[in-house]
Amino acid sequence: MSNYLKIPLITIYIYAIPILMQYGFNSYYGIPPNFIDFSIKENIIFFFQLSQLFLGISTANAWIWTILIIFILIIALIIKLFFNKFKKLFSIILLLILGSTLFGFYYFGDFIAKNNDLFYVLLPNCSAIGPEKYIAPIIYNDKAIFITVDDQNNLKSGFIVKEISDLSCAIEQRKVGKIKENN
Repeated sequence: MSNYLKIPLITIYIYAIPILMQYGFNSYYGIPPNFIDFSIKENIIFFFQLSQLFLGISTANAWIWTILIIFILIIALIIKLFFNKFKKLFSIILLLILGSTLFGFYYFGDFIAKNNDLFYVLLPNCSAIGPEKYIAPIIYNDKAIFITVDDQNNLKSGFIVKEISDLSCAIEQRKVGKIKENN
């Protein structure tokens, strides 16, 4: 493959990671994919938060990372030694690994949604939307995407999009508890 093609493909791959993760997150709540923000700002914030997560994990489990780094170095050495003989095979394996990690980020977004317990909520006694219990898992371009949940935090179908400036009361982040899917 030409070196001129590698840069755009790497860029597309890097953009695909946070988009698929947010798609997995939104899909859990029934929010359509057109509420995914894929700006450069969002990507930078995503990779910064991901690096903070890895740093936190690595400081807690330093011995795991030592073993992982040694394993990666051994694999890299083996690839370097045998790369010319098995160039096509290594390329196929690398593409399969990179492709499967994209699925992994989708499921990681779903995992985060299942375990999230902090949401934007309307202040008590606010009737800006209606009498049901609403939470907003995401805010997209100054719009709060509200979903309805019952008293046991079971997810109901549907969502409401409201401009934050049009709400007659404030929203705040609160620990609501995990939201469960209706089966």
